[in-house]
Amino acid sequence: MTLDSWVFDPPDYIEENDQIPSEDSLSVSAISKDGEKIVACSTKIFYLSKESATPIWSYDAQDNENPTTIAISYYGDFFATGSSNGYLLFFNESESSPLWKYLVGYIGDSVNSIDISYDGTYLAVATEVNLFFFETNSSIPKWSYPIRQDIVEITMDGELIITGGKNNLTIFSQSSSTPIWNYSFSSNIIDISVSDTGSSILVGCSNGLVYLFKDFQSFPNWSYSIAGSITDVAISSTGQYFAASDNNDDLYFFTNASSSPLWIYHLKSSWYFGWDYAVPYVSISGNGDFIFFMIHKYFRLFHRSKSNPIWEYEREVQGWGFEEGIPLISYNGDYFATILEGVLYFFYRLNPNQLIDFNNYYIGLLSIGIPIFTIYNGLFFYRFYISRKRRKILKTLANSSDRIRLEMVMNLLNMNEKSFYKKFASLAREHGLKIDEDYLIVDKDKIQEFIDNLLKNFRDWGKKGKND
Repeated sequence: MTLDSWVFDPPDYIEENDQIPSEDSLSVSAISKDGEKIVACSTKIFYLSKESATPIWSYDAQDNENPTTIAISYYGDFFATGSSNGYLLFFNESESSPLWKYLVGYIGDSVNSIDISYDGTYLAVATEVNLFFFETNSSIPKWSYPIRQDIVEITMDGELIITGGKNNLTIFSQSSSTPIWNYSFSSNIIDISVSDTGSSILVGCSNGLVYLFKDFQSFPNWSYSIAGSITDVAISSTGQYFAASDNNDDLYFFTNASSSPLWIYHLKSSWYFGWDYAVPYVSISGNGDFIFFMIHKYFRLFHRSKSNPIWEYEREVQGWGFEEGIPLISYNGDYFATILEGVLYFFYRLNPNQLIDFNNYYIGLLSIGIPIFTIYNGLFFYRFYISRKRRKILKTLANSSDRIRLEMVMNLLNMNEKSFYKKFASLAREHGLKIDEDYLIVDKDKIQEFIDNLLKNFRDWGKKGKND
């Protein structure tokens, strides 16, 4: 039986010397542009086809290899993962073990972002210390450049590498580690999206400005100021269409013909439940026809021609924090996917409503022998792995507010209260930051380094916290 739309929840596992199952919670995922292949990562790396929620194969990641970022080639025949402990793994579709591994510096030197060319021949890797460029037939970088970057994008042919760190946009050619050009913004970069050839570059900054660079020029063609703080941007393959989301739950859709949005959509959600922040994210199909917009449990699919969703979906959630991933969509918009509360949802556009009736769907899947949903029985499980988007949540908060609610961070990291307050407060003091009752006071000069160290220490905190 072939399922057009399906859900994948990895099976629980038993840790050594542990008496109860631990929940294997997905944290990052990627879909090939043709929509045929999906990679989802937790303590394992799962390689799936659009045809089934049963993985083709899986790989048991070692302790320092657990992925926090991932990139996949157009047809899904090659992909790479990076970890917060500095490990880069490169795979092909036919092998359940990496073709090669590379440690980008030292354990703890986080891989912040990776991107791969159309055919998997080239790979760009941004870390806390260096930018690396690989020809993937070798595990030795072709070159590296000493620069700390949060985001990296590579053109389809691998000729251009576009990176963003703090308030600087830097462009490289594959042939040299010397930057072609650099542009500095007045505020920090939140996200970057690049057309296939690199002729159009879309940049969203923390001050609410969206910038478009066109025709390979080293200065913006135009900018647009939105009402809130940017949370995500996405551009089509040709650069003709693009979208941006902000922390007011707004979605903006543009064409490159004008700096004014073609339309704006506001999601009236009831998600907050006393917490401060649920971050909107957006992706756009390569042909620019479809836009996938999500805020935690709320999914919306749009056609570019109008601001009303052509499909809406709301998932019942447990509310154990922000276990969510990036909205993913194929080139033609036929397939889209995301992670919610550690579970992968895969939708076929022509039949997405298969997932809406939970009871019928669950019983139907069980009848064909596919276990999908885990029964929690009231147990609280730790989730140790943090995605690039969680990093973005914290950095967006730090850039847009003078204080951050501690409860929101605790829920974001899914830590128990005792472990969180003890360890978070200690780390804050080490960085000279103050806590005022229920809030962390943001010091703009210290907060970025604090967040980086918080995310580096997060996994070890989770392990120790189980027995606190």
